[in-house]
Amino acid sequence: MRSSGLRTNRASAGHVCGRLSRSTVKTEHGGLGLFLRGLTGLDRETAAAAFDEFQAGKNLSANQLHFLNLLIDVIAENGIVDVGALWKPPFRSLAPTGPEALFSTDEVREMVTVLKTLRTTAVPSDTAQPDRIAT
Repeated sequence: MRSSGLRTNRASAGHVCGRLSRSTVKTEHGGLGLFLRGLTGLDRETAAAAFDEFQAGKNLSANQLHFLNLLIDVIAENGIVDVGALWKPPFRSLAPTGPEALFSTDEVREMVTVLKTLRTTAVPSDTAQPDRIAT
C-alpha cells in the first residue's frame, strides 16, 4: 500500500503488545474508538461513501478529484484525518496553499464537516460507554 506521508497510527501497533493504560489511550489517542480506528483504518468504500453527499451534483476538476481521492486514501489508511492535515503534506503537493486553492470556502467547510463526522463516529457516546462493567 502506498504511504501517504502522514504519520500513521498503525506504526504504533507495537504498543498493543505492551500494556496500555486507559489514561494513555484516552490522552494520547483520543480514546479507545479513535485508537482502534487508527490501528485498523477504515474501509476505502466507507471512506469514499462519506464524501458522496459532498460530490453530489458537482463537476469536480481533475485536480479536485485527485485531492479528494488522496484524502479518501489517507482516511482509509489511518481511519481519520485531522482537519489541520489538509494544509500539510501530502495534500500540499496538490494544493500548496491549502484546499482553498482547489475548492470554494463552502466546499472546504463541507469537507471539514465530513472529517469531523468520521471522527465522531469513531468515538462512542458517553451513554453507551459505561466506566465499569457490573459484576
